[in-house]
Amino acid sequence: MGMPWKPHGYWLSGMPACRSPLHAARRPVRREPIESTRPRKGNRMILTVFRSRLRPAHVDEYADTAARMSELANAMPGDFSHKGFTAADGERVTIVEFESAATHRAWAVDAAHAGAKQAGRERFYSEYSIQVCEVLRSNTFRREA
Repeated sequence: MGMPWKPHGYWLSGMPACRSPLHAARRPVRREPIESTRPRKGNRMILTVFRSRLRPAHVDEYADTAARMSELANAMPGDFSHKGFTAADGERVTIVEFESAATHRAWAVDAAHAGAKQAGRERFYSEYSIQVCEVLRSNTFRREA
């Protein structure tokens, strides 16, 4: 008795059902360079997704605080980057990359950042959510000119 058949052309083991040269010839060929990294366990990049909505009465004060936090974040050690986006419905999303769990923790406990977080809860935000993720794999594509 053979292996059970899966409708999409793969055995339940995850291997392709057909390994003929004709099957292999139909696979797409990548022509552009793609960088791929798989960080070692325990030394993975930490990604934070911060989603929020501002209270309209404190937008100006928030902008000043956000500018100070951006300057402070750029001065933090490690490969640190952050970008913010605002949707048409007013939801704001900030994506923050930390080199490691240690650099993430350093930012989380920074005194100035802790003060800004408290001000956010008390005055700036009507709501927010934070997701902290460990990056398992990263791919980058760049088209050369």
